[in-house]
Amino acid sequence: MEITKRKRVGNVPKKEIKMAEKTITITKNVNYNEYRVPGKKGTEASAYYTDDKEDAINTAKAEHGKNITIKFRSVR
Repeated sequence: MEITKRKRVGNVPKKEIKMAEKTITITKNVNYNEYRVPGKKGTEASAYYTDDKEDAINTAKAEHGKNITIKFRSVR
């Protein structure tokens, strides 16, 4: 999803700005059946672990903002 904003001078568009969308990868550990949501700092200490997928999605949105793309990756 791409969001664009236009600045106008009268009825003529002056400049088009594309807002970058942030992508977060939530990792699912298959052996322990848990999801790891990266924190803002990107360190292990700021990561959040849960066994509920919906909780992981809501935590990622709360931590990184509602305009994010969420990807999932499975590891063993």
